[in-house]
Amino acid sequence: MSKTIVPILLFILLGYAGFAQTMQGTPVPAPQDTLQHQSENIDQWKRDLLGQYAETERLTANTIRPAYIHLVETARTKRSNWNKTDWEHAKAVLKDLNDRKSALGSSISKAENNRISALQEDFSSLQSDVEM
Repeated sequence: MSKTIVPILLFILLGYAGFAQTMQGTPVPAPQDTLQHQSENIDQWKRDLLGQYAETERLTANTIRPAYIHLVETARTKRSNWNKTDWEHAKAVLKDLNDRKSALGSSISKAENNRISALQEDFSSLQSDVEM
């Protein structure tokens, strides 16, 4: 892009204050209320997509796979009404589950890990089906 277009695009996207800070090399912090809203929004998505498994920090080696099953089944049911932002939220919930799975580490059996991998692939294929 030309040197003229980039500043104009930054000005449009960030507004004057954000543009001025960006041009000075100062990062533009996200407003605190926006971060809190995003966190609350993801918490709501976790409740919607994971049901009784929404408190992912409490999941154990015995309950992690049922949480994935619930996520995939709920996504399969709701996906036809989702837009790109909805998919981003659903992927954030999946990431949270994946992080918990990693934290559980070797307490999850190899067979259970394989089943979870298949569920992760199912989730990805649901999103791919919608994008086509």
